[in-house]
Amino acid sequence: MRIATPKPKYVQVADLLRDAINSSDYPPGSMLPSQPQLAKEFGISQTLVSKAVRVLAREGLVHTTPTGSRVRAVPLMPRYATRRSSSAFREAGGAHGAFEAEVRRFGLTPRVDLSEVGRAECPDEAAGVLKIEPGVDVAIRRRHMFADDHPVLIATSYVPWELAEGTAILEEDTGTGGIYSRLAELGHEPVRFIESVRVRTPWPGEAEFLKISGEQQVLRVRRVAIDAQGVPVEVNIQVLPPQYWELHYEWESD
Repeated sequence: MRIATPKPKYVQVADLLRDAINSSDYPPGSMLPSQPQLAKEFGISQTLVSKAVRVLAREGLVHTTPTGSRVRAVPLMPRYATRRSSSAFREAGGAHGAFEAEVRRFGLTPRVDLSEVGRAECPDEAAGVLKIEPGVDVAIRRRHMFADDHPVLIATSYVPWELAEGTAILEEDTGTGGIYSRLAELGHEPVRFIESVRVRTPWPGEAEFLKISGEQQVLRVRRVAIDAQGVPVEVNIQVLPPQYWELHYEWESD
């Protein structure tokens, strides 16, 4: 491989390595060639190779250790916003929600650790959407999610307390189909969804769990579930490292 101008050489090397990772020339979990090897291959200094690898590390594509740079362990997974709202998809193969169904489609093993469940004061962001006063109690479910034992997602759900009290929504295992299937059984099946996406710096606890640097940005997806009466019945805040997820949206034109 040879590089050209006028882009800085280390940027061109980062581009070429990124393309090679995304095309699986360097599969998930594999090691990149050593920096001396890459310097020889591209005909540039090892210092420039090091700068290129740091670019990929900031993007989350590689994890650098004293022994070398390893490609992210989990492949890029499409997250289909429309498909994951379908009860058939959420319950496929006995899955306990959309995340499990999504991860299994890629031949990976999902795991969901429940880090918090119970009654809590509603944060301002969710209160405005649920049309309740900040500080009013809601049911909270915070999950840490893994694909093949690699942390890939944090999801926190807020459900009005009067809907969740005394139901499986407050159990460790919500059953096949997850929260939305339980809401449907209560007569509040979500029929419409609204998602908003922004990029932000991870909070310290998020970065620690997701094993990413504080320099790397995360995707924050806020998903609102609305029932047939137009009542918001859940707010779900998801934090996703972009090296593992690609957001897909589809709609029909008028």
